Amino acid sequence: MELKADAYGILYASMAGYHPSALLQKNSTIFFHNWSHQVSASHPSPKSRAAQIKHQITSIRSTIMLFHIGLRLYQLGKYEDALPLLIAFQKTFPCREVSNLIGRIYYQQAINDLEEYDQQKAFQYKLSAMATWSDNARVS
Repeated sequence: MELKADAYGILYASMAGYHPSALLQKNSTIFFHNWSHQVSASHPSPKSRAAQIKHQITSIRSTIMLFHIGLRLYQLGKYEDALPLLIAFQKTFPCREVSNLIGRIYYQQAINDLEEYDQQKAFQYKLSAMATWSDNARVS
């Protein structure tokens, strides 16, 4: 459970904008050594905890292209192609940016389906989505 907590911790820290490599300085276990004297022998060693974190970071790096390609496909309007890539990446890195993009794809698909039934109604949702998303673009 300790290793799982470390894995979630590194995810949340990176989602909050902290650089994960700050935890893994010098001999890759410095952060964990600071706390190792407070735990019993049943807990994982600082070295194994650091190795777990490195493995998780490597896993995220190896799948980051799924996010980049999914984002580009979304921008091109190829929602059906983008969705599985983003869902696959979300399993590795469940951050709000990925969830937001997946939500936007579902929203856009719903608008497209509505447009086939009632173009006037669909336009109302498209307009609000464009206004909201352009506001978000200005903030970031």
